[in-house]
Amino acid sequence: MKKEGWPDRLLSIKRYKALKKEWRKENKKKRQKRRRNLSRKPRILDRFYDPDRQRKRGSKSDINIKVPPVFSIIDNPEKSLEVVYELANEYISNSVREITIDHSRMQEVDLAAEAVLDRVAKEIKTGSSFKRKKTKFYGHYPDDKNLKRFIKGVGIVKTLDLQHERLPQKEESDLRVFSRTGRKFDNDLNPKDSDYIERVGTEFVDHINDCLKDHGTMLAPGAKQRLSEYTGEIIKNAVEHGGEHDWAIYGYLDKNHPDHICEITIFNLGKTFSRSFLELDEASVSWQEVKPYIEEHEKKGFLGRDWKVSDLLTLVSLQGHVSSKHEDKRSDRGQGTVELIEVFQNLHEECMKEGSSSSSAKMALVSGSTHIYFDGKYRMKEDAHGRSVIAFNERNDLTQEPDKNYISTMKNINFPGSIISIKFPMVYSGSERESI
Repeated sequence: MKKEGWPDRLLSIKRYKALKKEWRKENKKKRQKRRRNLSRKPRILDRFYDPDRQRKRGSKSDINIKVPPVFSIIDNPEKSLEVVYELANEYISNSVREITIDHSRMQEVDLAAEAVLDRVAKEIKTGSSFKRKKTKFYGHYPDDKNLKRFIKGVGIVKTLDLQHERLPQKEESDLRVFSRTGRKFDNDLNPKDSDYIERVGTEFVDHINDCLKDHGTMLAPGAKQRLSEYTGEIIKNAVEHGGEHDWAIYGYLDKNHPDHICEITIFNLGKTFSRSFLELDEASVSWQEVKPYIEEHEKKGFLGRDWKVSDLLTLVSLQGHVSSKHEDKRSDRGQGTVELIEVFQNLHEECMKEGSSSSSAKMALVSGSTHIYFDGKYRMKEDAHGRSVIAFNERNDLTQEPDKNYISTMKNINFPGSIISIKFPMVYSGSERESI
């Protein structure tokens, strides 16, 4: 005798199987669409792939990446970027199943170096999620507890979302972390993109203000507005000049660190500062602005192995009212980086004024193979025409050779875009005051 209700149950099973089949089809279409979208955008891995560094393609199933003792774009850019290239090249050249990132030798770090390495690692993890056998990540921490907290709180542990290695909630609450990225499949800036970038600029300034408030100071209302605008302009310029919509901005402060160092990094992947000028038509307004400097340096014999045209163009691009996007001589573009340099100068003054016992503020800009270092010795000043200039020499003259201790050419490495790294100590003033 048939049990009552069975036909309905059988019907529901058939419906469930049919729905399950449909779900599988939909999920398959989503995966295929995601793969197509990823393939339309140049991979971060490919940007750090160098055929000259390629080893013989093999079947190495595991690779070990050793981070140098000084892992810093500011203080050790070549060795730091070599680690990123090594990771990308080893992964592309082998069938890798396990990756070990060894931070055990690390004694100094800046946010910029770690952020770039982590972006490459994240892309590897994302790409391997489509494969049957996924790539697994392992690592070794540095001995220093503050550096270990850095790796967990803002470094690769945080980026790869390794839940079993995350900081306890109490420790994490003592960190000020900011992270925003922008990446899409076309490079045109539409109103929606611009709104997002402006919002990121506002949120970033709120992060900086929160860091300052923890130490008894704050941004003046006018300074907040200006810094927000400068940040937005830098990101927009990165997209327009770099030719790619691929950027990131990070901030970090560990309130438990004895030096209370605040870190900021902004980078974009795409064209370098110099390349955006070298691709211009010779009759363009922007090229005519930079051409006299090239001719002057050639005439004086400055250009050579240690001082290239690309280095000079990178330096000139930092000056007030200089931009590869000028359409006429009245254009006022090219102010975002200038204003950021002036903000850095103010930060440096604040640190010196308060007599910080820790290292004073420092900053670096890397674009292509050019590394520019800021520590307050050379300052941006107005010239006779009212234009902001920083030439990195005693006369502050762009027609003269710069100090090679502050502007250098990286010999065997380059950054595929531009990156800014800033570190400055927070000084507790005991009472609220407006700064910057």
